Amino acid sequence: MTSKELYMLAEGPDDTRFIDSVLQPILEHKYGLVKTIEYAEMPRKTVRNFLKSFVEMGADYIVTGDLDQMACFPLARQRIQRDLGCDPVDNTINVPNDVVAVVVTEIEGWYLAGLDEQSGNALGMKSVPETTDLITKEQFNDLIPKRLRRPRNDFMIEILKRFSMDIATQERKNKSLIHFVEKYGS
Repeated sequence: MTSKELYMLAEGPDDTRFIDSVLQPILEHKYGLVKTIEYAEMPRKTVRNFLKSFVEMGADYIVTGDLDQMACFPLARQRIQRDLGCDPVDNTINVPNDVVAVVVTEIEGWYLAGLDEQSGNALGMKSVPETTDLITKEQFNDLIPKRLRRPRNDFMIEILKRFSMDIATQERKNKSLIHFVEKYGS
């Protein structure tokens, strides 16, 4: 383990919860400290100040964002960069493409990627998707057993208690999660 720091910029609390529970232990092998910052609700100026600080400190950072309804990765990266307040006309802040990790389709797919039928049954799910690349928030919500519907994050927390990176990677349940782990975790 090294003493280098990594800053993870996450869209919201569901992303932060996943990063802190699943990705942080993987990333800590490469970095001594992994700090997650939620950016979606921050003023653009605050986000830009964080980015400037990372560059000035020489710190590593990764920005995560959902593919959502974008047609392809490059368009999603551009949207994420724009959401961060990076304007191609104003080159004072440049978030390189290689630090933008696009989650396909939404973070809920990453949550479900670590479940097999047995863990899904333990949660009370009727079925667990074989692949989770195209899972939307609405599809995820439809999978939540009635006893865990309110609040929704209770279900997400229960998933994380049963999450298996081995299942996610060996069964190749979500390509963008596997890509993230291979690119940033090793």
